[in-house]
Amino acid sequence: MADHKWKEATCEEPETCTVCGKTQGTAKGHTWKAATCTVPKTCSVCGKTEGEALGHTPGEVEMGEPDYVLATVWLNTKCTVCGEIEDRELKGLKYLYEDGKFIPSIDEFTERLGKLYPYVKDCDYTTQVVVTDDDVLGSIIADGNRDRIGTILFFNNKIIDASSRSRRSTFSGLLCEFSTENMDEIVSAILGIIMAVDPSLEESDAADVARKMVISMVSSDPYYEDGIGYVFGNADGGNYRLVVSLEN
Repeated sequence: MADHKWKEATCEEPETCTVCGKTQGTAKGHTWKAATCTVPKTCSVCGKTEGEALGHTPGEVEMGEPDYVLATVWLNTKCTVCGEIEDRELKGLKYLYEDGKFIPSIDEFTERLGKLYPYVKDCDYTTQVVVTDDDVLGSIIADGNRDRIGTILFFNNKIIDASSRSRRSTFSGLLCEFSTENMDEIVSAILGIIMAVDPSLEESDAADVARKMVISMVSSDPYYEDGIGYVFGNADGGNYRLVVSLEN
């Protein structure tokens, strides 16, 4: 008689002759790996599964690292068992200031302002961080022809010195002196600045703030909205300027 040709036993079948089908011994049995949040109980040898995955166990909502350029933050809900993020929600930041200072750095604010200008009607302004002739940190606002619309200077107790402060510095206020007398250009620049410091405002809201700010020029008092003060008027040299600072 011919010899049997034995096929090794598996988890569910004993050793088996591939010619005649005779068996001997017993099956090895499954080597089970416990179910996880996403995978049911699984044999680590053959891959067979049994039952269902346990499912995630949601924990508390955790705030991710805020993006101060886009004024957004991810709210993450992690599983308390495996740590995987189960749910995410992108939320807009309502305020960009705390403890008497604006949170964005000078770099972040300048980038944020540049990203907002396309949302202002008929506006093609660009922004760039510069060191001014007075050796202080600032940003320029320019139109599509690279003509300067205005220059922004940042201050805390005083104007921030470029030689002693990093562009990552935060600031408590800004002064924008306009290089143009074209009121349409000035208004567009102002709307962008208002939206940049107050992320809760759309363009129509910013326009309302600007109107109330101009009305307050009569009394020379700042107009406050959401804890931010705005003053618009003429500088000593005749140019228009906007001062934005936090309410004390």
